[in-house]
Amino acid sequence: MEGDFKRDSKSLFSYRSNNLSAKRFELGDNRYSKISVYYKNGVIKEEKNYKNGMLNGNLKHFWENGSIHTAGQYKNNRRIGIWSTYDRKGKLILTEKY
Repeated sequence: MEGDFKRDSKSLFSYRSNNLSAKRFELGDNRYSKISVYYKNGVIKEEKNYKNGMLNGNLKHFWENGSIHTAGQYKNNRRIGIWSTYDRKGKLILTEKY
């Protein structure tokens, strides 16, 4: 099925396992994908982007209360730029430069 995508095709896949659900959106031949994973309560757990099967672009992890936990960017499966980590109340506790 994955080989059937055309250049301008759009696809949305949903998964549910171990009290988590995930959605994957793909666009075209370049295999741009955005994956969103949700806690059982429906709150977003993480968002990440892929290009041709490699992490590329923004990645965000969230606490179960919906507050952001970690935010940063990837390029070709490697962390780049500034990564920020927050506590459960949203207070910035760590920044790292890659």
